[in-house]
Amino acid sequence: DCAADGTVTLAAGDDKTCTITNSDTPARITIIKQVINDNGGTARVRDFTLTLNAREVTSGEANTVAPGNYIAHELLTPAQQQAYTASSWTGDCQPDGRVTLAAGDDKTCIITNNDRPSVETRLTLIKQVINDNGGILGPQNFPLFVNDQLVVTGVTTIFAPGNYTVRETSQAGYVASGWSGDCSADGQVTLSAGENKTCLIINDDLPFTPPPPPPPPPLDICPNIPGNQLYVPVGLIRDINGNCVPPVIDFCPNIPGLQPAIPPGLVLDARGNCVQLLRPQGTLEKRGFSLPARGNVIQLGQQAQYELNFQALSPLPHVTIWDTMRPTLVGDKGGELTLDLNAFDGRPFAVQRVTPTGSQPLFRCDEQPDARVRTCYRGSPFTNNGLTVFNLDTLERVVILYRATLTRSAITAEFCKNLPREFCGEKFKNEARDSLGNVAGQFLYTPCPFLLTRGIGDVILERDLSVGSDILSCSGLPNIEGPVIRPEIPTPPMETPRTGPDDIINVPRHTVCKQSNQNTSSIPEAFRNPFQSLSSGICELSLNLSDDLTRPAIEKAILANVTRFTRFNDNLGVGTARTLTNLTEQPDAPLTNPNAAVYKLKGANLTIDPFVQPVGSGSRTYIIEDGDLIINGNVRFDENVTINSFKDTPSIAFIVINGSIRIAPTVTELDGVYVALKGESENSGKIFGSAPSERSLVVDGSIVGDLEPLFESRSYIGDARRNQGTIVINYGGWLFYNLPPVLRDIITIQEEQVAR
Repeated sequence: DCAADGTVTLAAGDDKTCTITNSDTPARITIIKQVINDNGGTARVRDFTLTLNAREVTSGEANTVAPGNYIAHELLTPAQQQAYTASSWTGDCQPDGRVTLAAGDDKTCIITNNDRPSVETRLTLIKQVINDNGGILGPQNFPLFVNDQLVVTGVTTIFAPGNYTVRETSQAGYVASGWSGDCSADGQVTLSAGENKTCLIINDDLPFTPPPPPPPPPLDICPNIPGNQLYVPVGLIRDINGNCVPPVIDFCPNIPGLQPAIPPGLVLDARGNCVQLLRPQGTLEKRGFSLPARGNVIQLGQQAQYELNFQALSPLPHVTIWDTMRPTLVGDKGGELTLDLNAFDGRPFAVQRVTPTGSQPLFRCDEQPDARVRTCYRGSPFTNNGLTVFNLDTLERVVILYRATLTRSAITAEFCKNLPREFCGEKFKNEARDSLGNVAGQFLYTPCPFLLTRGIGDVILERDLSVGSDILSCSGLPNIEGPVIRPEIPTPPMETPRTGPDDIINVPRHTVCKQSNQNTSSIPEAFRNPFQSLSSGICELSLNLSDDLTRPAIEKAILANVTRFTRFNDNLGVGTARTLTNLTEQPDAPLTNPNAAVYKLKGANLTIDPFVQPVGSGSRTYIIEDGDLIINGNVRFDENVTINSFKDTPSIAFIVINGSIRIAPTVTELDGVYVALKGESENSGKIFGSAPSERSLVVDGSIVGDLEPLFESRSYIGDARRNQGTIVINYGGWLFYNLPPVLRDIITIQEEQVAR
């Protein structure tokens, strides 16, 4: 009954009421970032990430919030932490960023980042080559190193202050001067903050020196000594030079006017005689593998074992074997495999003799303990004279074992960021030969980190990564895609039937299905080969299904339904971080749909505990909006689950909207589907390694997002032929059986096809 200004008129007998309402006003807070670049820094305010209670905010913009307690924070990348210092919070915030806002408050918090003074040093190595004796090598043939980092001649490289050793990879036929300039003669140099130093080395080609003479020919087992007619063994004759040789027996004499048929196993010689084909006297094979993996991939510091196998095919008085490990083997990028001189009881190699009755050590001739044993050896395979084995019988085998360690490698993280596309890894080619003319070779290689994708479909990355090895071109393995290439699927010839035996012959789209009826040349032949036709048909059906579950397909389906995901009930809360310790038990959160276990957290991070329990029976999906998924432990399916139907198959998915996925360096196994979608924040859509890791990461399922930050944080190599990679993605068939909720709604899988 009162006016707006509070006045009221009361007459006799009036009974009036006046009401006034007080409403609290919202609080406002402004976060301000200041950047000082007085030491050459170039970062801008927008390059730094600011948050208020884990929600990203913009510098200088007022934020309207509810009254309460808040924490202002900035997120610095490793590069920013190295280049800038951060002040304490000032203004209305406490030094640690804490601030309390009451109704109607309008507060401001300020943090300042100042670029650090430069502590970088610069070093340039210069290689000069003099070819005044016919040499043809250039500076590029002499790799240069600072400690173990490969550098390029004439190119300045930045280093931290400290003591360094510079060196080069020498080449045969050239002599090197000592180091000069700012380096000592033996290549030592000290770099202080801000210094710029240069070191020089010169290689001059040597005058030509003829190679050593070839090894002497095998000894004549009955030489013609004047005045001393030696006994000629049974089955041999003396030739015109007096040497004992097998006789030439004509098994089909050339009778004039009559040309007989040539019996099997015989050939005509130059005179028209039928003679037996001479069998080779022996064979030589070589194997090499890394220890303990026994693959053909070797890393710095690892040991490799080599095996030389000589098999005698006829009695041999002696045979000599040489190896190219002398005692260092240089790779094609300047790395070095060095012979282990004490690998076998103080010796660099061991020799075994293998007969049809077993194997035993083969002794040196001057150490033979049993004088009745005539088989022994002299020398070493790593010298010009080689290792000679005496008195081998037919089918006897000699095995020479030795080991070498990779003591120097050009494969570094910096080197791997600038790869030519044809690069597969540094190769170490090793050869052996014998006095019979046999040559055997073996190579090991050191690749850069690579992504290995295995599955039942043609898995091709939707975009190239900027680092990594081209594993597809160097391994020859199907269904392996190196991250620096995007292989093209070849088009099969249309006239070759591939599937059937229906009235219509189908040509599969998938590479692995094209192998089934590769050799058929007519439709009737395809009908006569039903097993090949049937297997190809099943293969094609399976891969049509798997097309829906590859990374591009999942990402496309999720992006088309992202608005739908954000409408789910925030049953895990808003603004409060959560940690999962058990992935089987349902969180204390109401479900929007009781038949679909979907849990959503908004405005905070979801963390998986390092000791999280395995994923049990059934499927579930976690959605994180405006926050990060932090994975600190392995996520594995429980292998002991009892499965009575498809719905009992363990299944899980994590979908991050406008946030990132951060994986701890100790994590090695992730089962399920992991999706990071790009949003407005700078790091959204990215998958990070929270720290450098030397371990492999195996994903059994699918992972969608920008993988490059994670890839750069992992340095494990492994052997692709043994399903080992830096990151291994197995597109497993379990996704067919029990798709996680949400994915089940947007990816169509026909249950009838799955049953078939």
